[in-house]
Amino acid sequence: MNFNTLYFILFVCSVVALFCTVNQRFRIYVLLIASCLFCISFSFVHFLILLGTVGFNYLIGLGIQSPRFFSKKTIYLSGLIANIAFLAYYKYANFFINNIQESLMFVGWPGHLNNLNIIAPIGLSFLTFQAISYLIDIKREAIEPEKNFFHLTIYFLYFPKILAGPIERANTFLSQLKQPLKACPSTIKDGLKLCLLGFFKKLVIADRLTEYVNKVYDAPDYFSSQALIAATIFFTIQLYCDFSGYCDIGMGISKMLGIKLTKNFNHPFFAESFTDFWKRWHITLSSWLRDYVFLPLCGRRAKHIKIYRSIIIVFAISGLWHGANWTFIVWGLLHGVFIVIENIIKRIFKNHEFNLIPQQLVISLKIVLTFFLVTATRVFFRAKNIDEALYIFKRMFTIAGNFDFSEGRFLFFLAIIMLLIYEITAEYFSKKLISLSNNSRLLKLGFTVTIIALIILLGEFNGGRFIYARF
Repeated sequence: MNFNTLYFILFVCSVVALFCTVNQRFRIYVLLIASCLFCISFSFVHFLILLGTVGFNYLIGLGIQSPRFFSKKTIYLSGLIANIAFLAYYKYANFFINNIQESLMFVGWPGHLNNLNIIAPIGLSFLTFQAISYLIDIKREAIEPEKNFFHLTIYFLYFPKILAGPIERANTFLSQLKQPLKACPSTIKDGLKLCLLGFFKKLVIADRLTEYVNKVYDAPDYFSSQALIAATIFFTIQLYCDFSGYCDIGMGISKMLGIKLTKNFNHPFFAESFTDFWKRWHITLSSWLRDYVFLPLCGRRAKHIKIYRSIIIVFAISGLWHGANWTFIVWGLLHGVFIVIENIIKRIFKNHEFNLIPQQLVISLKIVLTFFLVTATRVFFRAKNIDEALYIFKRMFTIAGNFDFSEGRFLFFLAIIMLLIYEITAEYFSKKLISLSNNSRLLKLGFTVTIIALIILLGEFNGGRFIYARF
């Protein structure tokens, strides 16, 4: 039951209606049952596996605080290792098998290793990171272990976020469940607006761009350099609209259910550097990696070499987390290298001031350069393997030809222009926009009607599932 299906919309309408109808003290059970049913809709067996993971972390959390038969450290490390091993088995077992097979073939071993017939449960990567941070926070005494098993189940399996995040922190999410969950017309209206924006990004832009991107990347031999460059730029836009669209829908549904999810995007197309990009893109992942990997690796008063090494390790982990393929690892390493280079340049020119070029022009150039470098790294993110990625780069700079975008209709480009206008106004004129919209119901209505019309006219209702749901 993916977000972009009629079944899911009917499911959400039923859940919200029931949530608003029942007594306030029963609303927590509406969230619990809805989350369980959502997981079961994908696979009952996988739901039991996920529920077992919740139960395991529930017991480990209690054991860390009140150890009996083993030391606190033993229980804590056992919990971390078990969570990582569980993720490694389901997500990376065949990746390791294939790499071992290739290594053995390289040295002349004639045998063959068979892949395992396994499918990872939905949202396993996101659930595992939440489980790890939950146990670490208990160990650090930043939070108390959750005594209410139902609350912890909702934290891990909450249906608006389980497929693709955001990666919520336990203290932020669980504290909301201990308060009365309220539903009112204003939050429902705000939630619907967010959902509408999310469906616009997904159905009108992301899924329409998917058609062209897939067409080019599935057969790069038949396309010119201009087409490959355009497809890569389109993929960057597609990925953003797909992922942020999912998060908008999740936040919108949560608003209607009295829960606030963490904002996961902050207009990443306007990042002035790779460092700035990761403060704006997948914010909950980058902050998770900072707090639970980077800072422990660096320690206190780390020297520059140690900091740079930690950055590279963090982004290698980020790449591997995204997928069991060397392309993702290379993509992550490239981002780490660019951030290290940025840090070195800042150190070199820290005490230098350049006043010859207007500051606004410098910022604009930084934004453009960052966008195109981030886009270039997306080739590895999208390609099937390293050889294909390198081949696409080669064709980008050697094969001339004409760019032909068959989906370049007026209304489609109107949709992209509307997205850019929204991003620009939200980034640079948010206060003025809020003031203007508060004083103009006609403006709000016009924007909403246009979004709905574009979804109806251009929406791809048979599109695939969300990209990050695969991770």
